[in-house]
Amino acid sequence: AIEIRVGADASVGIVCKLSLDSPPLLFGGALRADVATLQLEVTMIGVWERAFGLDWLAFGNGLLSMSIVPGVAVTAFAVGGEVRIGKLNSSKEIVAVAYVGIDTVNPTKNYYYGSIEHASIGNILDAFKISVKLPDVLAKSGFPDGLESSFAYEEIEVPGRVIEKGFKLNGTINILGFELSALIEIDFPNGFLIDVSMDPLDIGSGAIKLYRSSKDKKRGPRFYADVGSSGVKVRISGYANLFFDVVKSEADLEISDSKFSIYVSGVKFFLFDATLTVSASYGSLKSASFRVAGELSNEWMRSLEKETRDAIQESADKATKAIDKAKSDVRKAQSSFDDADKKLRAAQRKVDGICKTKKCSSVCIPCIKMKTKKTRVLGKKIKIKVPYTDKCCKKSSDPVCVSYNAGCVGAKKTANAALTVAKTTLNTAKKSLDGATAVLTATAKTYQAGASAASALTKFGMTGLILVKKIDFDVEIGVVSSGKFSGHMEAKLLGKNQSFGFDLKLESVKDMAVDLAEKMFPGIAK
Repeated sequence: AIEIRVGADASVGIVCKLSLDSPPLLFGGALRADVATLQLEVTMIGVWERAFGLDWLAFGNGLLSMSIVPGVAVTAFAVGGEVRIGKLNSSKEIVAVAYVGIDTVNPTKNYYYGSIEHASIGNILDAFKISVKLPDVLAKSGFPDGLESSFAYEEIEVPGRVIEKGFKLNGTINILGFELSALIEIDFPNGFLIDVSMDPLDIGSGAIKLYRSSKDKKRGPRFYADVGSSGVKVRISGYANLFFDVVKSEADLEISDSKFSIYVSGVKFFLFDATLTVSASYGSLKSASFRVAGELSNEWMRSLEKETRDAIQESADKATKAIDKAKSDVRKAQSSFDDADKKLRAAQRKVDGICKTKKCSSVCIPCIKMKTKKTRVLGKKIKIKVPYTDKCCKKSSDPVCVSYNAGCVGAKKTANAALTVAKTTLNTAKKSLDGATAVLTATAKTYQAGASAASALTKFGMTGLILVKKIDFDVEIGVVSSGKFSGHMEAKLLGKNQSFGFDLKLESVKDMAVDLAEKMFPGIAK
């Protein structure tokens, strides 16, 4: 047929069509000419299944066109079509469609369209009948639900479809089990819309779980950007379940080709609130090494201060009580020793001042003796015995002196016995004093830290003892659920600003307080 167009697009041409029943195809061809260019167009409407006798191949909806300025060059070119491979008309059929048009004279007529369906790794291998056993998660990777992208300055029709004005990207990608759905639309010059959704993410077997919201756990986090004449709305958000249910919170996310970060603030982290960042630099999300950085809230720090002060006060009180008792025992033992010493001195003085024995002289002891005496009785001389007194019948020690010496010896014996008792009492008191002194020395050593704490309390008072300014940490994600890992602290301790590493024990503020008190007063926790 001859085609004649009039008006601004005046041209003359030859148009022809060919229709086939098997396969059901409609071929079209046109050759047009205007004052400057020659245009050639060939189309194929419909799909030829089992093309060339291959049961895994189909193609159709083809387009080939070009505009030529005679003697100059090709000024416009368009080509496209649809190809299907694999098990045709099934869920494993891979459908690829592509069209592209280039106009070097009028760039506003440039366009492209591309789409692909069911293009997972497993389907591609099946399409080409390549028998390789793959893990299910790898076999499903690809574009299982399809991917579509297009661009055109103005709406344009190609075989089998209409390409809409603007830029558009819509589809789902599956990477090792993670699915991401994206809708991107750019309408020149009005603005653009980006809406990206993905499957819930479970990383590290429960260490990180990301959902759309606390109530929607069937979908993953969402990236949404709507830029238009009314303003700009950009949001990357989701619901995070972290560290095996330790933290559950709405979260802000940052996702790039090399970094993944989750930000949560004001969330309960064990006992009190904290601000947390979970992040990883990676080439593959599956092989990412995640770390958790965080900062504990003021509630954490004030609670730690109180528990630390209480622990220090308790230790100071124990030290004061124990040392005061030991000192009291020493004073009592000293008093007993002084009393025993006083009694010993008195006993010694009594011994030293007692009588001294005398050397007794001899004295004559008179006695009655008998002697023979001659006398006359009746004129006759006879001998008779008569008594007489011998003034020195025998000699003996002076009884008065002997009696004095006996009394003196008895008194000395009694005084020496009392002196012995006084010495024994003094020795016992000395041992008691030595023991009490040794106990005081040992007690002072045992409670040295507590005594230092008591002195510090007197100097700084309870409020000036400690001020925690910051507690933060940056650790591997695997240790967080235990609540026990290394951290860092900035604090004013005993009037001095300090910055130091500190072991966090987030399930017990008291345990952390004991450790902090130990840092301030080494030995206080013993």
